[in-house]
Amino acid sequence: MSTHIRRTAKAARSIELYSARILSTTIETPTVKSFVLHIPSPVPPSPSSPSSPSSPSSSSSPYSQSSPPSSPQSPPPFSFRPGQWLDVHIPDIPIVGGFSLTSSPSQFANANTFEIAIKKFDNPAAKWFHTVAKRNDVVSIRVGGDFWYDPQLDAGRHIVLIAGGVGINPIISIIATIADDARSIDRQDPSRFPRLLPHRVSLLYTASTVAELLFLDRIRGITERNPLIFAPPRFFVTRDTTATSPSGDPDLVTRRRITRDDVCTVLAGSSDAAVRPRFFVCGPPPMTDAMVGWLGEMGVEEGDVRFEKWW
Repeated sequence: MSTHIRRTAKAARSIELYSARILSTTIETPTVKSFVLHIPSPVPPSPSSPSSPSSPSSSSSPYSQSSPPSSPQSPPPFSFRPGQWLDVHIPDIPIVGGFSLTSSPSQFANANTFEIAIKKFDNPAAKWFHTVAKRNDVVSIRVGGDFWYDPQLDAGRHIVLIAGGVGINPIISIIATIADDARSIDRQDPSRFPRLLPHRVSLLYTASTVAELLFLDRIRGITERNPLIFAPPRFFVTRDTTATSPSGDPDLVTRRRITRDDVCTVLAGSSDAAVRPRFFVCGPPPMTDAMVGWLGEMGVEEGDVRFEKWW
């Protein structure tokens, strides 16, 4: 079995481990649960240090080489960038889980909480979250990943988000961050609005069934409240082509895969070089490879395409 640690061995990750406590659980779809976790402030050192025999990153673990050296000092305050993932160390489970953050950094800044969403599949960490995890359980986490949205570098750009399945997880963190930034800037100084936010945000999101369109209501709520920034999102399903659309809207869901023409249509809306698009693509490897290949054929510069593959 290919593991998260092996797949992300070359990715950047922090050296600090933090203790996080589960506050609540929500069933999002038939196969996905989301979790709200809390890190107290000030942040104490994680009890799951590499020197602890019970630690999943101890010398008894096959992944001990990825563990940071222990330190008597408290780590710096927990932080992350929208789009990044977590290494999740669960007591008594030697295989480290890898799950994308689905909340914005400002949520953590305001409430010391963050969110993750986990699909049920044959992985010890995912199984634990779906069958064992409960309120007040504690795990140890480390931030990692090279796939993220930068509000300063990406300001004024057309941000195009393409997601497949649970590849929506890091994408919803980006969406939430842009919405939070818009709300904050609007309150502080409306004149700064155009200069500190994307010119436009477009989303193409596909799942196997209507029921598996994760965060559907959340996405629609954010985009409808921010029409000056977000284009109407496009949702696609590939299997249940006869299922009723959410909210009874027959035009909400397109019943096929995302095609090259769909991507071309988004690209055609960004002909002005000053607002050329930056693409964020996350999904299963075949889909991600296809999208990145199409973008290259369309002449999109490599530096304007950020992608991540989730299994």
